[in-house]
Amino acid sequence: MERACRPGGCVAIVWPNNIGWLAAHGYQYASFAGPMSVDFASHREAVELAEIFYPDAIGEVRRRGSSRVPYDVLGINPPRDLAFKVIAR
Repeated sequence: MERACRPGGCVAIVWPNNIGWLAAHGYQYASFAGPMSVDFASHREAVELAEIFYPDAIGEVRRRGSSRVPYDVLGINPPRDLAFKVIAR
């Protein structure tokens, strides 16, 4: 990714696996605390997609009646971790 990035551009890795290796190669790490959610276009879309991809969450998605569904309701890890590096060249 770094070779394809222009000078001054930024390479970002969401949900990085090996933070130590990335840090040794000049990447910075950031983590964002607090609740996070998926914002669907509508409550109807949230229900339709939950029926397909998150069947264990469908009852709670319907009950909430919102287009915004917390990651913990869906049972997936939120993308709160990030490693990034500005390419200097």
